[in-house]
Amino acid sequence: MNKNKIRMIAAPLIVGAMLMTAGCGEVNPLKSSSADKKTVMTVGGEKVAYQEYRYFWMNNKRDLYGADAELTPEQTEKIKQLVETNVTDRHALRLLAAEYGVELTDEDRMRADAYVDSFRTDCGDDDTYKEALIEQYLNEPLFIELTSDTTIAYALLDEMGAQGGIDVSDKAYEEALRSDEVLCIKEIYINYPSAEYKDWALNRANEALEKLKAGESFESLMTEYSNYNPDDLPPEHGYYTMEYDAIEEVWNAAKSLKEGEYSGIVETAFGYHIVMRAPKDYSYMDTIRDELYEIFRQSRFYEKFYEYRAGIEVDYTSYGEKLDLSEIS
Repeated sequence: MNKNKIRMIAAPLIVGAMLMTAGCGEVNPLKSSSADKKTVMTVGGEKVAYQEYRYFWMNNKRDLYGADAELTPEQTEKIKQLVETNVTDRHALRLLAAEYGVELTDEDRMRADAYVDSFRTDCGDDDTYKEALIEQYLNEPLFIELTSDTTIAYALLDEMGAQGGIDVSDKAYEEALRSDEVLCIKEIYINYPSAEYKDWALNRANEALEKLKAGESFESLMTEYSNYNPDDLPPEHGYYTMEYDAIEEVWNAAKSLKEGEYSGIVETAFGYHIVMRAPKDYSYMDTIRDELYEIFRQSRFYEKFYEYRAGIEVDYTSYGEKLDLSEIS
């Protein structure tokens, strides 16, 4: 279940723009207003404009509490910390890319524009396109920027490997496979679509755990209880992952187990998990080598990335310090 992080390998963020309002004249939600361009904070000297800050703020708010929720001071602080992580990750990626001489080519920019044009076409008409952006708190310039982040990250990963910034050689890969850098994990995973189903999901997880303790096989309970297609994650094989590829709590649980042992119930932002550290099947691993090698490359990248990120200074501007976070909408 490798679902988290900056995930340079994540699909481009297809989401929306702030709907601008004006006293008169035609409103165009795809352009930036002067307010959007105000600098809220800097990351390693790079400016973070209000539009970008708001994008991450509103998406985190919606994911955690609902778009129209009235936030408590504690909830506001939690979102603030998440937004700081989001923008720091994004700008640290670009700063590290600059250190390795990685920048977008004309072809990359054309590809980003083509992606946006394709999305616009899929929407059917401009009004639907604008609504799709607005729903996700983006304007078009930021949308185009975000579609480029994945391209930058892949290019940086390749360049760091080529320049020796990370060791992604075949030898290093084979050593990682046979060490605790790579684990085989099986899990019973139960998520819930909204907070009202949380107790239901926890009861399901407890029920599965009791059946495990009573002697039922982990694999049969994976099929019975987990919220994913067994064809996508075969119970007999599980999945192979590394520290910077897996959900943090799942990784930590698996790391603490011996092969064949399973955990208690592990709660994450994605639901409830019962984690087993399974024996590695090297023959099977050979059949998925390309996938495993990509996980290995990305995990080595993230290890170096987070070292770099830790040294970057994050500062709010006077405008950002005075910004009433509870008023962002």
